[in-house]
Amino acid sequence: MKTNSICILCEKGYVLRNGKCFDTLNCKSRPYGDCIQCNNNYCLNNDYGCINTDIDHCRRCDSNDINRCTACEPGYRLDEKNNECIKCKKGCATCTNETNCGSCKEGYFLVKRETKAGDYDVECKKCLKGCKSCFDEFSCISCKEGFYTEAKIGRAVQQECRERYR
Repeated sequence: MKTNSICILCEKGYVLRNGKCFDTLNCKSRPYGDCIQCNNNYCLNNDYGCINTDIDHCRRCDSNDINRCTACEPGYRLDEKNNECIKCKKGCATCTNETNCGSCKEGYFLVKRETKAGDYDVECKKCLKGCKSCFDEFSCISCKEGFYTEAKIGRAVQQECRERYR
């Protein structure tokens, strides 16, 4: 129900905020009542409602322009120039550009390597089999479910995750 372009009542599946009705049916995550994440092709606005957008993997839209993405889903980075969300490299949970990871997904670790141009690329490499988290390709910090750690001595002390036998 509207009076002078201001909503005072919304249909089922919508929430009233600041005189506007916002979609809650396309809310992906609502831990404390307000929507904090929307389904794909819907983005969160400043009033915690979901607005339909054509920008794939956009998590938050500009409050003044729903066709302008301001934040992407995890595993994607925002290309502001082209107004799109671009998938990060394999293993990256977050990335700053096409060659640099900011953090890694579970089962990967961060590696900084020098390029031929003298710059640095930061990428994510896979941990040993069964590792949930690791420092490098030789040392597990914690194991995935069904695996346990066992110290193994070789050239250096190596922490591996071995499969549990039932």
